Amino acid sequence: MEGYESFNYTIGLSVISLDVPQIFYELETKKPFVPASNLKIITTAVALDQFGSEFIWETDFFTGNTNNLYIRASGDPTWSDMLYRGSINRLFRSIADSLRANNLTTITGNIVIDPGTFSDFPLGIGWRETNRIQAYSALSSAIAFNENTVQARIRPTTVGNRANVSLFPINTGFTVINNVNTTANRNSQGISFATESASNTVRITGNIWERSRPQYRTFSIPQPADYSLHLFRAKLQEHGITVRGNIHYRRFTEENPTLSRYTKLFTIESLPLPRVMDEINKRSNNFMSNQLFLTIGDVHNNAGDTENIVKRWLQFNNISADSLNMFDGSGLSYENRSSVSLLTNVLKIMYESEYFDDFYNSLAISGKDGTLRNVFNCEVLNRKVHAKTGFILGVRGLTGYIQTSDGEMLGFSLIINQEGSRIRNFNRIAERILLELATFSRGDYLLSHR
Repeated sequence: MEGYESFNYTIGLSVISLDVPQIFYELETKKPFVPASNLKIITTAVALDQFGSEFIWETDFFTGNTNNLYIRASGDPTWSDMLYRGSINRLFRSIADSLRANNLTTITGNIVIDPGTFSDFPLGIGWRETNRIQAYSALSSAIAFNENTVQARIRPTTVGNRANVSLFPINTGFTVINNVNTTANRNSQGISFATESASNTVRITGNIWERSRPQYRTFSIPQPADYSLHLFRAKLQEHGITVRGNIHYRRFTEENPTLSRYTKLFTIESLPLPRVMDEINKRSNNFMSNQLFLTIGDVHNNAGDTENIVKRWLQFNNISADSLNMFDGSGLSYENRSSVSLLTNVLKIMYESEYFDDFYNSLAISGKDGTLRNVFNCEVLNRKVHAKTGFILGVRGLTGYIQTSDGEMLGFSLIINQEGSRIRNFNRIAERILLELATFSRGDYLLSHR
């Protein structure tokens, strides 16, 4: 770690052996760092250990002695084009077919959706305001489509006239303020987006060159609950289910705590947890990580208590939770805190877990996939590092597993904080450390102490 003093970095590094009871290296291991997406290590570890690899999200559909359709939502994060076999329309077709199979082609009453406790925890504390419109900052909701994002397509028309703007999916209840002009000047092309926090309104401003190809932008939804209601109703009707009443959220406990008056019609099941973990840890999917974070609490009937549930899990496993603050499950918040020793201790717990293979395989692999696809791909490190990356402005991190030349498994966590800096030489620092670890050998000592 020598040679970086002039950069004024705050660096934490913990390296432990998982095969021999030994700490390899310690530097500021107890200090609370802003962990960025390294926090996903904790989110996914706790969920996998508590729920198991067979866990799925279930969305239940009921009828009662009224003409209403009741839906008990669970925060399923997989209702998206990316994960739902290439098209979320398959989901809506499946729901419509199941309703028809139960002789429900017309819903004369209301659609009532129970959001569980998802609305009890306000995500977004400590997130950068300038990033809130970005797709990677999408908010959570009990029912979520396409990860609570919308895609805009901007096409030029004729010079001097407004461009053509379309949103996908359509019928989302969005208000579009189109201030994009078609221009003959290619050099003046540029488009910006702004949303209003209190409503699903997007203002699109700028210029598009008359000969430009269509421009696409994906952005997060300020009010995802309203968006989901609009889209759900529209998609049901698109697939032949008439909805005459309203659609709204209401906790079932306000009407009937036991659901005894309701008849379950069918259940829509998510993809299994390990598939979701692949998206979270390999591709650093913030939305899915936050849905999983809230699910940890919601399963215990209090999404707002997720941080305490995580801390109790750490304490049960004899890990100090003193350095931990979790304002989300993704690492987007600058209020999040974790020490590097906490992270390597979590790696150790998972290494000894019956679910280790699922956890290990969910991490990005150097030179192969995810956020490490084009990183650490030299001969010594290629496909030898399984780790979670972390990056927000002023924070870089890498937490995961690597084997020495003897095959000894090590857990490591490196986090660098420097407010306002992009820490551009992080990969160079990390690579030097990983090369030292990958080429380390104990010789006969390891064989005799395993």
